[in-house]
Amino acid sequence: MHPHWDDEILTYLRSGVVQHSDTEGYIEFITNKILMMMNAA
Repeated sequence: MHPHWDDEILTYLRSGVVQHSDTEGYIEFITNKILMMMNAA
C-alpha cells in the first residue's frame, strides 16, 4: 500500500509520452494533451 492516504496524484507532461500500466492490466499513454489523476490510497 502507498503510505499517503487521501492524496491524489496529478501527472502531466510538457513533452513526450509516458506509458502507465496498473495491476489490473489497464494501460494508458499520457501526453501533453492527456492528464492523469489518480488516488494514492
